[in-house]
Amino acid sequence: MYQPHSHRRARTAAAVAAGAMLLCALPMTASAAGGLEMSTAYPGITAQAGDDLSFTMDFDNDLGSGQSVALSVTSLPEGWEGVFTGNGGQISRVFVRDGANTGLATFELSIPDDAADGTYTVGLLATGESGATDTLTLELQLTAGETGTSSFDAQYPEQEGSASTAFSFDATLVNNSASQQTYTFSTNAPTGWTVTYQPTGESTQVASLAVDARSSQGVTVNVTPPATAEAGSYDISCSAVSANDTLSTDLSVVITGTYDLVLSTPSGLLSADAQAGKDTDITLTLTNNGNTDLQNINLTSTTPDGWAVEFSESTVELLEAGATKEVTATIAGHDCAREPLAVKSMVGYLPDNVGFYTDMTGRENLRFTGRLNGLSGDALEARIDGLLRRVGLEEAGDRKAGTYSRGMRQRLGIADVLIKDPRVIIMDEPTLGIDPEGMRDLLTLIRHLSTQDQRTILLSSHQLQQVQQICDRVGIFVEGRLIACGPIAQLAKELRGDGGPILEVAATPNDAALKTLLENLEGLRQLRPMEGGGWLVQGEEDLRSVLARLLLERGYDIQRLCQRSDDLDEIYHNYFEKAGASHDLPTDKKRGLLRRRA
Repeated sequence: MYQPHSHRRARTAAAVAAGAMLLCALPMTASAAGGLEMSTAYPGITAQAGDDLSFTMDFDNDLGSGQSVALSVTSLPEGWEGVFTGNGGQISRVFVRDGANTGLATFELSIPDDAADGTYTVGLLATGESGATDTLTLELQLTAGETGTSSFDAQYPEQEGSASTAFSFDATLVNNSASQQTYTFSTNAPTGWTVTYQPTGESTQVASLAVDARSSQGVTVNVTPPATAEAGSYDISCSAVSANDTLSTDLSVVITGTYDLVLSTPSGLLSADAQAGKDTDITLTLTNNGNTDLQNINLTSTTPDGWAVEFSESTVELLEAGATKEVTATIAGHDCAREPLAVKSMVGYLPDNVGFYTDMTGRENLRFTGRLNGLSGDALEARIDGLLRRVGLEEAGDRKAGTYSRGMRQRLGIADVLIKDPRVIIMDEPTLGIDPEGMRDLLTLIRHLSTQDQRTILLSSHQLQQVQQICDRVGIFVEGRLIACGPIAQLAKELRGDGGPILEVAATPNDAALKTLLENLEGLRQLRPMEGGGWLVQGEEDLRSVLARLLLERGYDIQRLCQRSDDLDEIYHNYFEKAGASHDLPTDKKRGLLRRRA
């Protein structure tokens, strides 16, 4: 269960934060005998039925020596409860030193939920061991206030978008009862739709939420339609159920259509051989996986210098939903063997261990590379200045390269690659052996080379966490063969098939009965232990609502119930195991992973 921060209107005798404070017009009864006085800052206040109030008690002792003082309640309205507390527990006596004693005790007063409006008094008595006494009368004016009823409402309950839209509704859960309530969420949504709940401003998905008395909690309701959802209006009913209330809010989503256009080849391969001076024809496939017809699809290309691409049909006037159309692309380009200089002018390479002339400065090394690539004069010097600034070596550019750290050499290596302004850059383990801070800076620079410069970056690496951070597409190699390629989300989806999301489930007690409960879930596709405790659960569809209800009904305390994010490390090993099983590959062979950002 998720426990939010308290929003309850606190009322104390020291500070009244909500509601009007009433200093009673009638005289408060207080008497002292023998130099002992008990007081509180606000003996007359306004309150409501069901409130729990705290009065900070102060004592003055003019008897000349400390006193052990007994505390008691002399009068209390029927059904009300009042006790003296101190140091976290109930007390019956306090030691009052000579002089002023501030905040020595607290009087806790609980007003019953059914208390009627009106004026009430509470009598308190302090008795010293010397016989000195003092009395204090508290007066409370009860008013009904604007309590209202509890509610669960969305600010904008109707939204519109395509089937690829992730809809987010801002809702407010209001508990106007006199006690804290724990609300469990449930959803009635069309088949295949996913609905999750999050406290507003937080990223944790929750199955239940505790809301203090007379307070509210913001809730974000995330609604994800299936990719195959057809155009039309869909209703989603969301409920928040506690021991005392069943609250609901109705949401509406209008799907305007699904737009999903895929450009590929009949075989799925995105590579081909070409010869210089000869045209190469490649068959492309355009597939409309959406549910809306597409019109006027324009085909364009971005090519290296000296290359050309022509399409048999540069504009497809109409592609109906679910249809596939083939188009031929004719490519004329450079031959790597016959035109190596043309190819090398477009491609830059950063090895895992960059070599520079150690007795030359960083600037001199870049100048040497620039001249080898036909650059000179002011244009070369301006490019060197800009590259040193871009890779963060502006101040170190005139130092000997032999004094550079590994991270600095890697950044100088990137500047060296960029001297000739390549369109494709190949990097081999660029972050190997670099400290964490330098690694973050280098990854940011690599990301900018792709997003800002529009270059294609090919990275060869086994640092899977870094791959997942910066790459658009991932290719997995086993024994020199490319066995998988695509966005991480697509690779994960291919592994889990057509089932629902994989859920992380943890509850206490984590006993055999919990495992049996999970094994008997209707529509269960897989169940396996999770590292560190808990279970990984996948069903034919999203099982979060079903699991939350079953676990709470069986008395389990839910520690974790959320969708597992796509983890590249797990994807990598699953694909490797599949490839080994299919081709009898030895598991101790070196595994390779190519990551690509284009």
